Amino acid sequence: MSRRVLVAMSGGVDSSVAAALLQRDGYDVVGVMMRLWPHSAMHTASGCCSPDAAYVARRVAEQLDIPFYLLDFHQLFEQAVIQPFLAAYAQGKTPNPCVRCNGEVKFKALLARALAMDADLATGHYARIGDVSGQPVILRSTDPKKDQSYFLWSTPRSALGRLHFPVGGQDKGTTRAIAQELGLINARRPDSQEICFVSGELDQYLSAHVPGQLGPIVNRVGQVLGQHRGLAHYTVGQRKGLGIACSQPLYVLEMHPAANTLVVGEQEECLKDCFTVDTLNWHVDLPQAPLEVAVQVRHRAAPLAGLVQVEGNRAQVKLQRPSFGVAPGQSAVFYQDELLLGGGVIL
Repeated sequence: MSRRVLVAMSGGVDSSVAAALLQRDGYDVVGVMMRLWPHSAMHTASGCCSPDAAYVARRVAEQLDIPFYLLDFHQLFEQAVIQPFLAAYAQGKTPNPCVRCNGEVKFKALLARALAMDADLATGHYARIGDVSGQPVILRSTDPKKDQSYFLWSTPRSALGRLHFPVGGQDKGTTRAIAQELGLINARRPDSQEICFVSGELDQYLSAHVPGQLGPIVNRVGQVLGQHRGLAHYTVGQRKGLGIACSQPLYVLEMHPAANTLVVGEQEECLKDCFTVDTLNWHVDLPQAPLEVAVQVRHRAAPLAGLVQVEGNRAQVKLQRPSFGVAPGQSAVFYQDELLLGGGVIL
């Protein structure tokens, strides 16, 4: 009997081709899509959450002649992703909802559904599953422009042996070419760029969902330079939209929710070479001594050489050279060459 694999389909070309590649390799493929909104709110859903995306995913499943199911995860998604996202912004942080979704929903709850069916789970992520000393690990994609391993550090280590990333060993052009060869209806469908549960502009969404108060914008010595419109509308490293006239460009350095204060300064003040991360998750054995790693503090940011010293569920990170705009709430992800070691949330 061929091995069964559930493919998390989004209506996009990557997950569709992932399903096709697994089918070609002889797997018993089942297409699934997570419904992340209650029926009453589906008309406001966008991107990979929308009714249109579900329609496309179902049509692709029909083209591939595989079963397709729409699974309801909207309550878990609200609790595990949306509410922490809003709470983080209210605290002056810049969260990454995709990391939360991968760690709590996709590669935990959806994988549990797959395991109950005696199946593995596959997605269209641009990353690879590898092997180190007989243990499954995540590696960067062979297409550095599309690599999505940064978003996968929160995946439970116990899940790695049951995951497949079929498109992670090829570039995006190859993926689209395969879709065109197969005649898939989404072969030319644009990639989704927005946060899937945000319809419209993020700034407008935050205005509607995160209560904010006007407060002072100050420099390092406490001099009031202007007024902010609510801390949720800013992120560390931000320059535009401050509404301050100054001879030198100013950037957001820090936010202090208790005092409702936004601190700004010049570019060099926004450089940081030491910071703390918590909510650690490791895909390798926990390092007992300072570990030499490459640290990535934003998606698409260049990795920087540094040391990580683990202290319980926190770690101290020391970079060899400072990085600009290290933002609390974002992920710090640790690598050695192509190997994803783990990561955490910047404090």
